[in-house]
Amino acid sequence: MFIALALLSCAFAQAEDVEIDGVRYVIRFYDQSAAIDRTIADKVKSETLVIPEKVTYEDEEFTVTEIFDKGLPLGSNQVCTKIVLPNTITKIGTRAFSGSQNVKEIVLPNSLKTISEGMCSLCSSLESVVIPESVTEIYGSAFMNCDKLASINIPQGVTYIGYNAFFNTAIKELTLPESMTSIAQGALRGMGKLRKITLPNSITEIEGSTFGGCQRLRSVVLPSTLKTIPARIFIGCAIDTIVIPEGVRYIDRNAFESCRGLKHIVFPSTLVAIGPEAFKDCPAIETLELPAGLQQIASWALAGCVGLKTIINHAATPQKIDGLQVFYNDEEQVPAITLMVPKGCADTYKKAVWWGGMQIVEME
Repeated sequence: MFIALALLSCAFAQAEDVEIDGVRYVIRFYDQSAAIDRTIADKVKSETLVIPEKVTYEDEEFTVTEIFDKGLPLGSNQVCTKIVLPNTITKIGTRAFSGSQNVKEIVLPNSLKTISEGMCSLCSSLESVVIPESVTEIYGSAFMNCDKLASINIPQGVTYIGYNAFFNTAIKELTLPESMTSIAQGALRGMGKLRKITLPNSITEIEGSTFGGCQRLRSVVLPSTLKTIPARIFIGCAIDTIVIPEGVRYIDRNAFESCRGLKHIVFPSTLVAIGPEAFKDCPAIETLELPAGLQQIASWALAGCVGLKTIINHAATPQKIDGLQVFYNDEEQVPAITLMVPKGCADTYKKAVWWGGMQIVEME
């Protein structure tokens, strides 16, 4: 026990705290560095809080290299509106600035590699932040509820964006860099002001719920490298036209649910199956053109598509209908749909479940 206490005492002796202009630093003697531990908000009196590259303690200089978790929140401090960080800082902890309600601008260091989880969340006045070119990862909730943040740059080199990273921001347009090969689940969810997203062809995988709740999203060009349209990717979006790239084989469940303005869908020839509720509650769809290779349509895939009038079906063999309520939860809608099928296939469709109840017309 004596040895353990001696070692503990030695460890404590390697660092001390010092407060400078409302900012408390941990002075680390073992590597001549300093880390920001926390801010005493009511002691910060300047409009611009400039963190120095070095702080002095007992006639020695220590380089500021880090901000601890929750290290620099200013709360509702009415004075400080801008934070400037030195390029000596290489690590910023989780929720470091979270809740700094009156901060409008944060100048990040060019040495930063990661935008940490919740780093700027709940900064309700934040209007400007430039993500340095050195950053490769943006973690979850990084800018969540920064509802005045209207634009953001995603630099070349970023490979990862976490869940809810830009939830409830005011960003209207977003361009992702070619360094990204995948988009994590819910990464761009809840961006209520987003109207246009540019996705590079370097992206080969998009996880579910990516754009869910982007209620003003109207323009999307999907990467030509996709093989699957993931679950809930565009749920509740405002898109009116979607071109699904060649190579996509499956549209997963709820992918376009409640896209109430969706009118035009271009399916690829490679499509094999449409998942459950994929186009549920899309009342603006009037015409669907299904590719010859489509084999299966799952339950409720088109439920609530009350405007559907025409289906142009290029398959010689009727697709398997997985479930009874595929087109709408009112059987009276089915006879009102005109089904156009390849020449010589009308009799086959008339004998098929659900298809047989439509007005079948053979194409020339």
